[in-house]
Amino acid sequence: MKNFFLLIFLFSFANSQELLNGYIEAEFTYISPYNSGILDEIYVQKGQEISPEDKLFCVDKALGEANVKIAQNEVNKAKSNYENLIKGKRQSEISALNAQLNSAKIALENAQKEFFRAQKLFKSNTISKSEFDQKSANFDTAKAKVAEIEAVLQTANLGARDDEIEIAKTNIAIAEQNLEKTKLIFAKNTAVSQHSGQIYDIYFKKGEFVGSNSPVLSILEPQNIKVRFFVPQKILAKLKIGDEIGVSCDGCEGEKPAVISYISPSAEFTPPVIYSVASREKMVFMLEATFAPNTEFKPGLGVSVRIK
Repeated sequence: MKNFFLLIFLFSFANSQELLNGYIEAEFTYISPYNSGILDEIYVQKGQEISPEDKLFCVDKALGEANVKIAQNEVNKAKSNYENLIKGKRQSEISALNAQLNSAKIALENAQKEFFRAQKLFKSNTISKSEFDQKSANFDTAKAKVAEIEAVLQTANLGARDDEIEIAKTNIAIAEQNLEKTKLIFAKNTAVSQHSGQIYDIYFKKGEFVGSNSPVLSILEPQNIKVRFFVPQKILAKLKIGDEIGVSCDGCEGEKPAVISYISPSAEFTPPVIYSVASREKMVFMLEATFAPNTEFKPGLGVSVRIK
């Protein structure tokens, strides 16, 4: 009698579940270069496991480095021009002006002595009026020369005009912004992974030209692996998004849980004319379910789907 009830229970349990065929599908992440160019380096291999921040490939590395150097030189040039404006003339030029000033002061001192001597001689009628006027003119010229060199020396010790300095500051800012932009473009030419997963395929070889819209490789992330299966109309009504199913395959250890994430809004396979119950039973609807990450299922694998 116990065996009879056990058979009844097993029969009821088997009939309370549906076993369907399905297959493993995946959504791949395709990585393209930021700019078109020659593929200089590929840092990964097909099938390799990767983590975030791992380098994937590099495009136009030498060209990018050259552009960064050019931009850095422009920054250095702008800063040098600014420093030159605010510090005035070079020390050698200032030294030359100081030497000229010393000579002018000596000449002034001599002209002053000649002028005072001429004054006395003119009062005693020893020299003529024209000679006195000449000495006076020489004295005035010597004073003017000293004043002129002092003014030039004062200007030389000062920086450039305020408007020139402001323009130089602006040029530095523009050059620095261009440098940052160039560095950013150069950095983006080296593709870095934002994902954890496996390199599923590589589509280009080193040295080939790659367009900016052409993926160099594809990445398979564990969370993007899913099972796709089809259910008839009579079972569809029992299912909803969020329901758990069991997935198994030949050679797999045990059954893996999955959660229904998508139910097709229309039939995938529909007979030309639907008038009878038999025809309606031929309709199937596609469903998808996702796994927890790190499942061992591979894309394309045939599986069995158990629906409670």
